[in-house]
Amino acid sequence: MLNYLRERRDALSVTRSRRFYNGVSAALLLAFGAWAAAIHAPTWTAWAALAFALLVEALLVRKWIKDDALQAYQAEQSG
Repeated sequence: MLNYLRERRDALSVTRSRRFYNGVSAALLLAFGAWAAAIHAPTWTAWAALAFALLVEALLVRKWIKDDALQAYQAEQSG
């Protein structure tokens, strides 16, 4: 688990666009939570949105981790 968290941190901080994505996704998630609390939305909608956001982020971060590992391997082989 610690290895995944380290790889996730590294993958999200590699490029400017990834850092921007990380900030925007956190802000949107907080905004949705505040909105859901303000309108007294059913709890299941907040949990469903959280689960969806975490799933999308996990898939995207895993893709980035694989892409970064492939690029590092290719750079090592060519250099």
